[in-house]
Amino acid sequence: MKDVQEARYARGEKGDRLGVLAKIDNLEGVHQFESILKYADGVIIVRNELAFELPPDKLMIAQKWMIQTANMESVPVFIQS
Repeated sequence: MKDVQEARYARGEKGDRLGVLAKIDNLEGVHQFESILKYADGVIIVRNELAFELPPDKLMIAQKWMIQTANMESVPVFIQS
């Protein structure tokens, strides 16, 4: 979440047309997902990185939850294998 806030601040007024995409590639990102959604313009879920920290069945559940949560907040979601 802090990284997303810093990216927003760094782009300044001239970067208003630029969006901030948050990359979810570790367990901390999954735990902070709802907070990250408040500041990001979109999220990228990196499955192959998350697979190092989550077993396949938990990864599928986490991915589905993140997609549903982002959809409810109208935040675009990208899945990277």
